[in-house]
Amino acid sequence: MSRNDIAIRYTAIAVTASLTNLLLQFLFLLIYANAYAVELSIAIATALVLPLKYLADKHFIFCFVTRSHQHNLSTFLMYSFVSVFTVAVFWGCEYAFHLAFDSEALRYIGGAIGLAVSFLMKYQLDKRFVFCSADKPYAEM
Repeated sequence: MSRNDIAIRYTAIAVTASLTNLLLQFLFLLIYANAYAVELSIAIATALVLPLKYLADKHFIFCFVTRSHQHNLSTFLMYSFVSVFTVAVFWGCEYAFHLAFDSEALRYIGGAIGLAVSFLMKYQLDKRFVFCSADKPYAEM
């Protein structure tokens, strides 16, 4: 797969995951408007999108084949661990917009910016530390 193919696929997956995340936040806030609603909406949407993004990245970006259920679980756990750092960028950006502007529309814009930056970081980290094997420490992409 060429670099352009990877870039197009990754962008499509990232945009789909971003829109799904923001839509889930919006739907959550329609249902729940009590204490910590924004914080919970961000956390819950991220937790729901994470396994879907993992599967898409694993199959359509890195074409990574796990050897067993244990290998798949350990790969998902590493993917999740790496996500902690990139999600901090996303959450930080969205929450900063929330605090700075007190506007739902601008909070979502901050979330979109944060997601874009975090997905750029995530690809590089996944390539180097998640979707690689012992004989190829860095994915060839």
